[in-house]
Amino acid sequence: MNNTTPEPPLILIIDEDQSFFSVLQIGLSSEGFDLIYAGNGKHAQACCEDHIFSAIIAESSIPELDGIQFTQWLRSHSDKPIPVIMMSSRTDAETREAADAAGVTQFLAKPVSYEAILMHLRKLTGIIDG
Repeated sequence: MNNTTPEPPLILIIDEDQSFFSVLQIGLSSEGFDLIYAGNGKHAQACCEDHIFSAIIAESSIPELDGIQFTQWLRSHSDKPIPVIMMSSRTDAETREAADAAGVTQFLAKPVSYEAILMHLRKLTGIIDG
């Protein structure tokens, strides 16, 4: 009998606001997710070279490499279709179209509730009954 439990989904959170990460970490870790924090796009790139993520949550306006540029980089450097949830206070058609063209999986307009993030993560990672 195999008693090993599956590894929890590993989620990369890219946001310059570390307090946002702290709030998500408290809630999402109790739902069975492991989280890694990156404060900017360059740090996120390095994280992607060191880890295999189940999903990524990215703020659109992050330093050094914005969320759309990061997603473009990810899509061109990874053969795995890692889901990307992008959060943005910019909800105009141009921003949404750019996110879609970059390969963003789910675009969420800010403010975003914890419940919405949890619902999308569960759906995208296959954890339905968190």
